[in-house]
Amino acid sequence: MQDEPDLTMAQTHFLAGDWGTSRLRLTLFADDGRGPRSIETRHGPGVKDTEDFEAVFVALADSLWPGKDTISAYLAGMAGSNIGWRETAYAPCPVSADALMEHGVELNVRDKYRVFIAPGATCMNFFGCRDVMRGEETQIIGMLGDSAIGSGRRLLCLPGTHAKWALVENGALLRFETSLQGELFDVLSRHTILTKGAEPSSRPPAVTDAFERAVVLLRDQPQLTLSQSLFMTRSLCLFEELKKEEARDFLSGLTIAADARDVPPRFLEHDGIELPIILVGDPALTRLYARALQLCGYDAAERDGAGAVARGLDIFRHKRKIRKGEHEAV
Repeated sequence: MQDEPDLTMAQTHFLAGDWGTSRLRLTLFADDGRGPRSIETRHGPGVKDTEDFEAVFVALADSLWPGKDTISAYLAGMAGSNIGWRETAYAPCPVSADALMEHGVELNVRDKYRVFIAPGATCMNFFGCRDVMRGEETQIIGMLGDSAIGSGRRLLCLPGTHAKWALVENGALLRFETSLQGELFDVLSRHTILTKGAEPSSRPPAVTDAFERAVVLLRDQPQLTLSQSLFMTRSLCLFEELKKEEARDFLSGLTIAADARDVPPRFLEHDGIELPIILVGDPALTRLYARALQLCGYDAAERDGAGAVARGLDIFRHKRKIRKGEHEAV
């Protein structure tokens, strides 16, 4: 547990949270004028496991902010979805932080919490099809000031259940594509025969020889589709050319390699992006993508996703204060 919050007028305190499908992560921040610092974080149930959103939020927020003083809270993610707390509109791309602010929703919760729920973003992707995101747009806004991005045209990859590949330039999100990589790997590894016989493992996939072998296989066989390659996880194990305990890493390598091989060339050829590709997310995931991209010939830089969300929500906080001319409570 971190230091107890210093509840004085010398600092501005605020709450920032990422309320996703599976988990709510809510953090109390203090800002003494030199930038926000994290005081304490609490976790709660995700959107899919929540019925009374106000009660869940208040219980968690009260544990971080006791007493009756009002405080502002900023939430990103599925809290703004049609299965969340209060639905927010999808802001159309290209979109900046200012435009996202226009699509957010504000709630007055029990006269104590002034809650801003960030919107999602939508675009027509490279293939002319509708795409959407919720939560990642806040991470992207938080990343736009990163020195690795600058004002140039960059490709960001945000690994996760539904991985996002996002094109940004001059402080705006231009368009993006969604990959089902994370969910696909989860379903294939738990509900198919591909890893049958391997010991159940809670260990996330890692950069192992088996992972790299899978990446190189797809890299060197451009006509080999992902759906064709997947069954090799099974056949290689049957003939002991792949150890059963390596099957999950091999399968992870295949699903990530399909993205690393096929997605960047579109952005390079059509949009003239600058390298490196910026990976934003959980370090355990960005490490896998970074190695796959490297093996496919692309430089990549890794950034922490939780920090990007916090920075994005802090940008919304400052823009909201400027727009309303408000002074937040302590």
